[in-house]
Amino acid sequence: MNTCKRYILFLTFIGLLFTDFREAYADNKNRKITPAHVFAHAGLLQGEIEILRQYLGKPKNNQLDLPIEHAHPREVYFQAVTLLKKMDKFCFEQILRRGSIPAHPVGETQPKDVYGLIDASLSFVKRIKLKLHIQDKAIKEKIDKGKTPTDVFNRVIQMNRQLNLMLVYRFSSSDVFQKVSDASNLANVMLHKFSKNKKLKISEPKYVNKKSSPNVYAELLSCITILEAISKNLDVEMLKLKRDEVKIGHQTPSDVFDMASIVVSELSNMRRKYLTTDNPNVTDFPGKKIPSDVYQKVGLLKK
Repeated sequence: MNTCKRYILFLTFIGLLFTDFREAYADNKNRKITPAHVFAHAGLLQGEIEILRQYLGKPKNNQLDLPIEHAHPREVYFQAVTLLKKMDKFCFEQILRRGSIPAHPVGETQPKDVYGLIDASLSFVKRIKLKLHIQDKAIKEKIDKGKTPTDVFNRVIQMNRQLNLMLVYRFSSSDVFQKVSDASNLANVMLHKFSKNKKLKISEPKYVNKKSSPNVYAELLSCITILEAISKNLDVEMLKLKRDEVKIGHQTPSDVFDMASIVVSELSNMRRKYLTTDNPNVTDFPGKKIPSDVYQKVGLLKK
């Protein structure tokens, strides 16, 4: 009997996924995906996450939006990848199921690429709700044509923050160290491309004890300021972060990870525009790290 019930649940889950895919395909086939579509679709995911939060009795995220302007789909994409990774981790913690992260799209990132990542996160949600017998459903939002990639960016950031609070094992300094290492590898490739000294080696800065996540966050903000100047010289567009409106003091490793993802997205875009080589391989998980380790790594990145 138990085997029969599991089989029925499995068929039900497959049926739900097929129905959603068929509807999504029919809907997307006849229209162009815009930031407004992505924003509304992300709103559906945000509503579903809220249903799960309430069901599990998890704390609510109350952080303000990041003070940014002029975000592009590629920057939103990197945040959506982070969201999908957290959703994969959350799904495993809840029902011992995992998925896969799609390869980065070739060429210029489009809103449809971000839409696909939101869809993938929604599939995790449906799997969890089915297993936990949660019947409530989020309401689909109407399309607001005035929404921009910046609006989508902040909506995804807020979901990242909320989902991190729902994880049993939240993002840590080790995750941040790995992401900053990715940024450092990209910067190193760019440096050797434009430097006249091809044997140039950058030494690691002195290790400083007693650093915290907010200290690392502040250093990454400095990196973004440097990137803004480089982008201007290279005539490459990037988002604008209003540093004077960012308050340092309560950032968690998850917040630092989000900021590091911005740095990686900007460096990846520069590399794509000026180099024909592939992105460096993603850094392996570094093991246990603390904020001081990450602070040193960001110091190397700044150099």
